[in-house]
Amino acid sequence: MQTFVSGPFVHTQPHETAKVGIALSRTTPGFVRTVQATIGVFARFPMPVFACAVLLLGGAGLIGSAMYAVLVGQAVMREAWNISTANVVYNVQLIVQAIIGTFTLLLGRGAMTWLALSAETDDTAASTHTLARALHESLRHWQPQLVSTVIYGLLMTGGTLGLTVLLRQLRLDSSNARWLRGDLDSVLNWTMIRSISTLIPDPSSPFAEWIAAAKYNLARTASSGYFSFDYYSRFAAREASLSVWLLGLGSAILLIAGETLLCLRTAAIFAAPQAKTATGWLPQTLRLGWRSFRRLSVWRWMLRIGIALLTTITLVLLPALHQMTIMNQIRQAIGTGYWPYYIAQAGYGFVGAMIGGILLAFSIGFEARAYLALQHADTPTGASSGASA
Repeated sequence: MQTFVSGPFVHTQPHETAKVGIALSRTTPGFVRTVQATIGVFARFPMPVFACAVLLLGGAGLIGSAMYAVLVGQAVMREAWNISTANVVYNVQLIVQAIIGTFTLLLGRGAMTWLALSAETDDTAASTHTLARALHESLRHWQPQLVSTVIYGLLMTGGTLGLTVLLRQLRLDSSNARWLRGDLDSVLNWTMIRSISTLIPDPSSPFAEWIAAAKYNLARTASSGYFSFDYYSRFAAREASLSVWLLGLGSAILLIAGETLLCLRTAAIFAAPQAKTATGWLPQTLRLGWRSFRRLSVWRWMLRIGIALLTTITLVLLPALHQMTIMNQIRQAIGTGYWPYYIAQAGYGFVGAMIGGILLAFSIGFEARAYLALQHADTPTGASSGASA
């Protein structure tokens, strides 16, 4: 791969493997082909893609974690650290992340989609694919993107809240890292519980932060410890009424159906000529999603399971082991309260934002390439029109 500089941006000439991977998705629609085509987008435009992933898709988390660390450090130095301070600091972090993420994730999703859709096989196209150009294209479509984000976010939020009621009754909702002490059993239990949340579709900002804030605050007011890993409730009977099971099942169906039908929404906004209005993308997205529902659903959940495994290993299991072995010893050595755990949480959040941004960029790129593959399978002329948009 040949690298050259043009103005303030670094560009790359695509490697042959990148062009082959992108071309394969046009002729043979399939999960493996689409994954190869997505990898080809990363290989073809590495600098714009990774800049978009870290600065835009992961930027809100980076800023929020950095602010959380600063506020925690200031409270510790003022000797004003207590549980109520932790609650205030975390809520402030979520508010800031929601405000920033509402804009950066919108721009980042559009920019990544444009890069994935416009990945042509000719060498001259690479010189025009900068982060600034991708942002410009994303801003041109801000209105339909905003409408699609709101529709998708409301559906995913409703499904998540309904499913959370069932998980709460079964003691399988997100747990609290502060309960990790020194035994491997608690780490494995906590990892298993947290891995469930990685399979639930993300409604994106600001809905994701609102859900996190609601669950966090409820965890500290509910005496039963439903939302936290509690040694006193972990062995309690895990029972749920029929109505709760029905609510959970209905919510799961809503999440699967809504996520499958609307996962191509951003690609349709950039590729479909009729998607220039605020809701012009919706008929095309639903029509293509419905025609390819089973195939698309399998693709999406195969990708989601793979990403969930990576997320569980890197962002759940490894931090849990670090918390149990290193942070617990540090806390005991300095003979203080729980504030070292909160300092560590800021570090976990910072690393998690970068890894999460890259994984989200891959997921968005996969959606765009899946759109082209499925459109090509539906109408032979669809792929060429979508790629040239």
